[in-house]
Amino acid sequence: MTRITQWMQVVSTLRQLGGIATLSQLNRALLSPGGDATDWKTKTPEATIRRIVRNTPDHIHPLKPGLYCLREFATKYEEQYSLSQEGDAPKKVEERNHWYYQGLLIEIGKARNYKTYIPAQDKNHTFGNQRLGDVCDITRLPNFGYQNFLRRARTVDVIWFNRRSMPEKMFEVEMSTDMLNSLTKFNELRDFYTQLKIVAPAPRRDHFSDRIEMDTFHEIRNRVKFMGIDELECKYARGRW
Repeated sequence: MTRITQWMQVVSTLRQLGGIATLSQLNRALLSPGGDATDWKTKTPEATIRRIVRNTPDHIHPLKPGLYCLREFATKYEEQYSLSQEGDAPKKVEERNHWYYQGLLIEIGKARNYKTYIPAQDKNHTFGNQRLGDVCDITRLPNFGYQNFLRRARTVDVIWFNRRSMPEKMFEVEMSTDMLNSLTKFNELRDFYTQLKIVAPAPRRDHFSDRIEMDTFHEIRNRVKFMGIDELECKYARGRW
Protein backbone atom coordinates (compact mmCIF):
# COMPACT_ATOMS: atom_id res chain seq x y z
CA MET A 1 0.00 0.00 0.00
CA THR A 2 1.41 3.37 -1.05
CA ARG A 3 2.08 5.75 1.83
CA ILE A 4 0.47 9.15 1.28
CA THR A 5 3.14 11.75 1.90
CA GLN A 6 2.81 15.48 2.48
CA TRP A 7 4.08 16.36 -0.99
CA MET A 8 1.50 14.01 -2.51
CA GLN A 9 -1.22 15.82 -0.60
CA VAL A 10 0.01 19.20 -1.84
CA VAL A 11 0.08 17.93 -5.43
CA SER A 12 -3.39 16.44 -5.04
CA THR A 13 -4.75 19.72 -3.65
CA LEU A 14 -3.15 21.69 -6.47
CA ARG A 15 -4.88 19.38 -8.93
CA GLN A 16 -8.22 19.88 -7.17
CA LEU A 17 -7.71 23.65 -7.51
CA GLY A 18 -7.49 23.31 -11.26
CA GLY A 19 -3.75 22.79 -11.61
CA ILE A 20 -2.77 26.37 -10.77
CA ALA A 21 -2.87 28.31 -7.49
CA THR A 22 -1.10 30.93 -5.45
CA LEU A 23 0.66 30.04 -2.22
CA SER A 24 -2.17 31.55 -0.18
CA GLN A 25 -4.78 29.63 -2.13
CA LEU A 26 -2.92 26.39 -1.45
CA ASN A 27 -2.57 27.25 2.24
CA ARG A 28 -6.29 27.93 2.59
CA ALA A 29 -7.27 24.72 0.82
CA LEU A 30 -4.83 22.54 2.77
CA LEU A 31 -5.38 24.14 6.18
CA SER A 32 -9.14 24.68 6.12
CA PRO A 33 -11.33 22.18 8.03
CA GLY A 34 -11.11 18.90 6.16
CA GLY A 35 -7.91 19.92 4.38
CA ASP A 36 -5.09 17.40 4.19
CA ALA A 37 -2.63 19.52 6.16
CA THR A 38 -4.83 19.63 9.25
CA ASP A 39 -3.47 16.18 10.16
CA TRP A 40 0.19 17.10 9.73
CA LYS A 41 2.14 16.90 12.95
CA THR A 42 3.97 20.18 12.52
CA LYS A 43 3.70 23.56 14.22
CA THR A 44 4.51 25.38 10.98
CA PRO A 45 2.40 23.83 8.20
CA GLU A 46 2.63 27.00 6.06
CA ALA A 47 6.42 26.68 6.02
CA THR A 48 6.12 23.00 5.08
CA ILE A 49 3.81 23.84 2.16
CA ARG A 50 6.18 26.57 1.03
CA ARG A 51 9.11 24.14 1.14
CA ILE A 52 7.20 21.48 -0.82
CA VAL A 53 6.12 23.75 -3.68
CA ARG A 54 9.70 24.96 -4.04
CA ASN A 55 11.34 21.54 -3.88
CA THR A 56 9.09 19.20 -5.86
CA PRO A 57 10.17 20.10 -9.42
CA ASP A 58 9.06 16.80 -10.95
CA HIS A 59 5.45 17.61 -10.06
CA ILE A 60 5.14 21.33 -9.27
CA HIS A 61 6.33 24.15 -11.51
CA PRO A 62 6.96 27.68 -10.13
CA LEU A 63 5.42 30.12 -12.61
CA LYS A 64 6.24 33.22 -10.58
CA PRO A 65 7.25 33.71 -6.95
CA GLY A 66 4.10 32.71 -5.10
CA LEU A 67 2.32 31.18 -8.12
CA TYR A 68 2.54 27.48 -8.92
CA CYS A 69 1.11 24.98 -11.39
CA LEU A 70 1.32 21.27 -12.02
CA ARG A 71 4.37 20.35 -14.10
CA GLU A 72 2.12 18.97 -16.86
CA PHE A 73 0.61 22.44 -17.34
CA ALA A 74 3.92 24.35 -17.27
CA THR A 75 4.08 25.15 -20.98
CA LYS A 76 0.49 26.37 -21.09
CA TYR A 77 0.84 28.74 -18.16
CA GLU A 78 4.34 29.93 -19.01
CA GLU A 79 2.90 31.29 -22.25
CA GLN A 80 0.26 33.16 -20.26
CA TYR A 81 2.53 34.66 -17.61
CA SER A 82 6.10 34.94 -18.94
CA LEU A 83 7.28 38.54 -19.21
CA SER A 84 10.36 39.18 -21.35
CA GLN A 85 13.20 41.30 -20.00
CA GLU A 86 12.67 43.75 -22.84
CA GLY A 87 9.14 44.49 -21.68
CA ASP A 88 7.55 43.79 -25.07
CA ALA A 89 5.23 40.96 -23.95
CA PRO A 90 1.92 40.44 -25.77
CA LYS A 91 -0.95 42.49 -24.38
CA LYS A 92 -2.74 39.43 -22.98
CA VAL A 93 0.37 38.42 -21.04
CA GLU A 94 0.76 41.93 -19.63
CA GLU A 95 -2.91 41.99 -18.62
CA ARG A 96 -2.69 38.63 -16.86
CA ASN A 97 0.39 39.79 -14.96
CA HIS A 98 -1.35 43.05 -14.09
CA TRP A 99 -4.20 41.07 -12.51
CA TYR A 100 -1.72 38.80 -10.75
CA TYR A 101 0.00 41.74 -9.05
CA GLN A 102 -3.36 43.22 -8.12
CA GLY A 103 -4.12 39.88 -6.47
CA LEU A 104 -0.85 39.84 -4.55
CA LEU A 105 -1.57 43.32 -3.21
CA ILE A 106 -5.05 42.22 -2.19
CA GLU A 107 -3.80 39.16 -0.32
CA ILE A 108 -1.05 41.07 1.45
CA GLY A 109 -3.53 43.78 2.43
CA LYS A 110 -5.98 41.22 3.81
CA ALA A 111 -3.16 39.55 5.77
CA ARG A 112 -2.46 42.96 7.35
CA ASN A 113 -6.14 43.28 8.32
CA TYR A 114 -7.05 45.96 5.80
CA LYS A 115 -10.30 45.92 3.83
CA THR A 116 -9.22 45.56 0.20
CA TYR A 117 -10.78 47.18 -2.86
CA ILE A 118 -10.45 46.78 -6.63
CA PRO A 119 -12.51 48.50 -9.34
CA ALA A 120 -15.73 46.67 -10.22
CA GLN A 121 -14.58 46.26 -13.84
CA ASP A 122 -11.69 44.09 -12.62
CA LYS A 123 -13.69 41.64 -10.53
CA ASN A 124 -13.95 38.92 -13.20
CA HIS A 125 -10.25 38.87 -14.03
CA THR A 126 -8.20 35.81 -13.12
CA PHE A 127 -5.89 35.52 -10.14
CA GLY A 128 -4.46 32.02 -9.81
CA ASN A 129 -7.51 29.77 -9.68
CA GLN A 130 -9.91 32.51 -8.56
CA ARG A 131 -11.60 35.69 -9.72
CA LEU A 132 -10.18 38.91 -8.29
CA GLY A 133 -13.68 39.76 -7.12
CA ASP A 134 -13.71 36.64 -4.95
CA VAL A 135 -10.36 37.52 -3.39
CA CYS A 136 -10.89 41.19 -2.50
CA ASP A 137 -13.31 42.45 0.14
CA ILE A 138 -15.17 45.12 -1.82
CA THR A 139 -15.62 46.47 -5.34
CA ARG A 140 -17.72 49.41 -4.19
CA LEU A 141 -16.00 52.31 -2.44
CA PRO A 142 -16.95 53.41 1.05
CA ASN A 143 -18.31 56.94 1.06
CA PHE A 144 -15.14 58.53 2.44
CA GLY A 145 -15.28 61.88 0.63
CA TYR A 146 -16.90 64.14 -1.93
CA GLN A 147 -18.18 62.56 -5.14
CA ASN A 148 -15.44 64.10 -7.31
CA PHE A 149 -12.84 62.34 -5.13
CA LEU A 150 -14.75 59.08 -5.18
CA ARG A 151 -15.00 59.13 -8.97
CA ARG A 152 -11.22 59.37 -9.21
CA ALA A 153 -10.50 56.86 -6.45
CA ARG A 154 -12.89 54.36 -8.05
CA THR A 155 -10.35 53.66 -10.81
CA VAL A 156 -7.32 53.03 -8.56
CA ASP A 157 -6.07 49.46 -9.05
CA VAL A 158 -5.95 48.46 -5.37
CA ILE A 159 -6.86 50.35 -2.19
CA TRP A 160 -6.38 49.24 1.41
CA PHE A 161 -8.95 50.70 3.81
CA ASN A 162 -8.45 50.96 7.56
CA ARG A 163 -11.01 50.17 10.27
CA ARG A 164 -12.57 53.62 9.83
CA SER A 165 -13.15 52.93 6.11
CA MET A 166 -10.58 55.54 5.15
CA PRO A 167 -8.02 54.82 2.41
CA GLU A 168 -4.74 53.86 4.07
CA LYS A 169 -2.74 52.88 0.96
CA MET A 170 -3.35 53.17 -2.77
CA PHE A 171 -1.56 51.18 -5.47
CA GLU A 172 -1.38 51.56 -9.23
CA VAL A 173 0.10 48.64 -11.21
CA GLU A 174 1.97 49.89 -14.28
CA MET A 175 3.30 47.14 -16.53
CA SER A 176 4.02 49.22 -19.66
CA THR A 177 1.74 52.24 -20.08
CA ASP A 178 2.70 55.84 -19.39
CA MET A 179 2.52 56.56 -15.66
CA LEU A 180 1.08 60.03 -16.14
CA ASN A 181 -2.47 58.77 -15.69
CA SER A 182 -1.66 57.00 -12.41
CA LEU A 183 0.26 59.98 -11.05
CA THR A 184 -2.58 62.29 -12.05
CA LYS A 185 -4.98 60.14 -10.02
CA PHE A 186 -2.68 60.35 -7.01
CA ASN A 187 -2.27 64.09 -7.47
CA GLU A 188 -6.02 64.64 -7.41
CA LEU A 189 -6.27 62.56 -4.22
CA ARG A 190 -3.32 64.22 -2.48
CA ASP A 191 -5.40 65.82 0.27
CA PHE A 192 -6.08 62.42 1.82
CA TYR A 193 -3.57 61.10 4.37
CA THR A 194 -2.82 58.08 2.19
CA GLN A 195 0.33 56.24 1.16
CA LEU A 196 0.71 56.15 -2.61
CA LYS A 197 2.65 53.51 -4.55
CA ILE A 198 3.42 52.71 -8.17
CA VAL A 199 4.06 48.99 -8.67
CA ALA A 200 5.96 48.22 -11.86
CA PRO A 201 8.81 46.17 -13.37
CA ALA A 202 12.15 47.36 -11.97
CA PRO A 203 13.42 48.66 -15.36
CA ARG A 204 10.56 51.19 -15.32
CA ARG A 205 12.01 53.06 -12.35
CA ASP A 206 13.65 55.59 -14.68
CA HIS A 207 10.31 56.25 -16.35
CA PHE A 208 8.77 56.81 -12.92
CA SER A 209 11.59 59.16 -11.91
CA ASP A 210 11.15 61.15 -15.09
CA ARG A 211 7.41 61.57 -14.64
CA ILE A 212 7.38 62.32 -10.90
CA GLU A 213 9.89 65.16 -11.45
CA MET A 214 7.37 67.02 -13.61
CA ASP A 215 6.32 70.27 -11.96
CA THR A 216 2.68 69.15 -12.03
CA PHE A 217 3.46 66.57 -9.37
CA HIS A 218 5.60 68.69 -7.05
CA GLU A 219 3.10 68.34 -4.17
CA ILE A 220 3.20 64.53 -4.20
CA ARG A 221 6.82 64.04 -5.30
CA ASN A 222 7.96 62.93 -1.85
CA ARG A 223 4.85 60.88 -1.14
CA VAL A 224 4.65 58.54 -4.13
CA LYS A 225 6.93 55.53 -3.81
CA PHE A 226 8.07 53.09 -6.48
CA MET A 227 7.93 49.35 -5.78
CA GLY A 228 9.45 46.87 -8.23
CA ILE A 229 7.34 43.79 -8.95
CA ASP A 230 10.31 41.63 -7.95
CA GLU A 231 10.21 43.17 -4.47
CA LEU A 232 6.48 42.53 -4.23
CA GLU A 233 6.90 38.93 -5.39
CA CYS A 234 9.64 38.26 -2.84
CA LYS A 235 7.61 39.64 0.04
CA TYR A 236 4.66 37.51 -0.94
CA ALA A 237 6.60 34.30 -1.60
CA ARG A 238 8.51 34.57 1.70
CA GLY A 239 5.41 35.39 3.71
CA ARG A 240 6.89 38.75 4.81
CA TRP A 241 3.62 40.60 4.80
